[in-house]
Amino acid sequence: MEIATQEMTNPKRIEWIDVFKGILIILVVVGHATGMFNGYIYQFHMAAFFFASGLTANVRNKDFLQLIVEKFYRLMVPFYFLGLCGILLFYFLNELGVLSYISTTVYPEGGVIEALYQLMRGNIYCDWLGALWFLPVLFIANIIVKLIDVISLRHNKSSFFLGGLVFVFAEYLVLNGEFSVWILGAIAQFYFMVGMMVRKSGETKKNTLLLTGIMMSAAAIWYGSARWLVADVMDWPPGKFNGALLDAYLPVWGILLFSVTAKLISKNRWIKEIFLFIGKSTMGIMCFHFLGFKLTYVFLIMCGKVEKEDLYRLTLSAEDGNNWWPLLVVAAVLFSIFMWSVLKRNLVIRILMGEWKGDIYTCFKCTKIGMIVEECWEFQKNVCKEMWHTYKYKKSKIHVVALLIVFTVLGIAIMGRVSLKNIRISFPD
Repeated sequence: MEIATQEMTNPKRIEWIDVFKGILIILVVVGHATGMFNGYIYQFHMAAFFFASGLTANVRNKDFLQLIVEKFYRLMVPFYFLGLCGILLFYFLNELGVLSYISTTVYPEGGVIEALYQLMRGNIYCDWLGALWFLPVLFIANIIVKLIDVISLRHNKSSFFLGGLVFVFAEYLVLNGEFSVWILGAIAQFYFMVGMMVRKSGETKKNTLLLTGIMMSAAAIWYGSARWLVADVMDWPPGKFNGALLDAYLPVWGILLFSVTAKLISKNRWIKEIFLFIGKSTMGIMCFHFLGFKLTYVFLIMCGKVEKEDLYRLTLSAEDGNNWWPLLVVAAVLFSIFMWSVLKRNLVIRILMGEWKGDIYTCFKCTKIGMIVEECWEFQKNVCKEMWHTYKYKKSKIHVVALLIVFTVLGIAIMGRVSLKNIRISFPD
């Protein structure tokens, strides 16, 4: 997951951020294993991942083309590679007549061709790889943040303002029945940008007592807010959101609580090492934890603890999940880390999983296609620079006005076409 690979080429990793990612990926696995805690976890967990990605991002210091090439390799190449593997695996399982017994996936009537077409559009038929939706969303979020950074002339307040406009507009679209991976990316970029802003503001060293006080206060406010004030959650894959104002508030206390918890854990050598190890394996855990669940189901069926008919489920029933979630979480995390470490030993797989540590942008520029793209890009960039300098003047805020006009026109067009709908939030089993 780019949450773990956002800055893989940077040797100076910030330990508490890796610990933070380790906590978050465990919460994701817990949320998929049981619905007992989802009223709390689903308020912030994915927003926190985008926030963590923003904490380690280096968007501003990269050329637009460089950013696209690097993020496509780190995010979209693994997405397509794993998606293709899932399509081929499920094709053979479907031909053998066993797919319906071990998966909720209904293979498309168009076969492999239809599945590949849907993969190119960001849809994955292999439910065991369902968590991969995060990768294209984060790719789009990176691109949107870079666009906003260029439009705002790298002015932090203007960037945040424009990012907020995009966030509000995307939330409005969702509440009116519009939904796509691009809209998810437009929502994700807000949390990503907040992470960037927090990182730019710098960190001040805080002692353990102060961090503990902040953690306890955040925990109390978060629990009280979720319990008595705001019971809504954000469920990203089905597009269940609550509007811009509420979704900007919901993740705050969960992110604060577990980021401070990560800083406290970083002060303990032994516990820190465990979460650092998990945090650096988030990509593997994201990819393989559902498969880890499936193998654990087999074990539970052999022990007579769950019915064999449950093997087709992606997640167990509410009752079984609530009974066996600790075993499911531990088994899925350990299996995922093992699989990830084994696969990364193969150079070809490591490259296809976006884990190659080399300069992918330089390699791209050396190819014939890369040289053509770069030449076209430089030409277009020069044209844009000339146009920009023609219309830009000192202390100008024309870019903000232009964006407001665009959003207003689009908003009027959509309001005339789509009626406002209420979205009901339901907790996963």
